[in-house]
Amino acid sequence: MQRYLAIPVLLVLAAPAVAETTTITVTTADCRNVVAHTPDASVAYTPGVSAYGKRVAPADLGGGSTIKPPDSFSMQINIDLQERFGLPANKGQYMGELNAGKVEFKDGKLTYNGQELATGSQNAVAEACRKLQQQ
Repeated sequence: MQRYLAIPVLLVLAAPAVAETTTITVTTADCRNVVAHTPDASVAYTPGVSAYGKRVAPADLGGGSTIKPPDSFSMQINIDLQERFGLPANKGQYMGELNAGKVEFKDGKLTYNGQELATGSQNAVAEACRKLQQQ
């Protein structure tokens, strides 16, 4: 059974000070494209078992690791100007790098220079899908 939810979305047009509110309909079929992927349990890593189901020595032979992965990750985006534009290296002259920004993953969100990469309308569709799943 196909379910749907109508949500208002603010559309900002190219002309200054022109904005229009419209309503879009989100169906369960649409949600299959935006909901986070949950892998099947059969593809999950199982210690001591190969991809073919055969018993193997576990990878953490020394009793495991105490290293905990970080909750967030960030990186600077830099562009080497000489390499990017194919400029010759002149006797010790170095043009340097251009700092193009910072990408960060934190609290399940991806940002570029502090701005979330998902647009407002994408967030609205994802929220509508969450509500559809709860119905």
